[in-house]
Amino acid sequence: MKIKKILFVGCGELAACTINELQSPYEIYGMRRNIKNLPAPQSIIKNNIIGLEADLNDPISLEILKTHSFDDVIVSLTPDAMTEAAYHKNYYLALQNLLSVLAENPPKHLFWISSTRVYGQTHTGLIDEQIPPIPSDFRGQILLESEKLLHNLPYLSTILRPTGIYSPHKNRLIKMASSMALRMEKSEDQTPSNRIHAQDIGRFIAHLIDNVAINSRKSLY
Repeated sequence: MKIKKILFVGCGELAACTINELQSPYEIYGMRRNIKNLPAPQSIIKNNIIGLEADLNDPISLEILKTHSFDDVIVSLTPDAMTEAAYHKNYYLALQNLLSVLAENPPKHLFWISSTRVYGQTHTGLIDEQIPPIPSDFRGQILLESEKLLHNLPYLSTILRPTGIYSPHKNRLIKMASSMALRMEKSEDQTPSNRIHAQDIGRFIAHLIDNVAINSRKSLY
């Protein structure tokens, strides 16, 4: 039986959480601008990561992907800064460059980690994937525009929109909750939202990779 090859683009903590939850044997690749920043070997329980050094904003460096054939590609990116230019560069242009190089040797399935930021709605009702997103700022708008790049791919794509990912290494939300000053400042804001631990979203991504036979060309969670 052929072992599936999986590529994690932007291979960081979320990728490590996903890799540790995979139940089947895979050949795992992790792509970073600097492979020294791949998850530490001691943080990976089951699988070794084969490092690929490439920059999504450097199309020449992405040529290395043409020497591989991947079954699944999981893309989880982080902007350099909270500016419109950084979001456009690190999400939209980065994904555009990745899809361009993958077109020559396409995967069977691509997973794109987006965000509930695409929903700018401020009402207190439940929001799910059936609700049309209405971004209220440049971050949500650029993320939504990035999602649209996946709509007409000739292979399977899945968009995941988690919100408020936290972990011991992503503790901004914990600091916010523990800050009395911020709680007082936000006391009039009654808009609820979900939060999810990196391990939990990792488990869900691993479940999709391991078990879910997605028949539609495009799926959204």
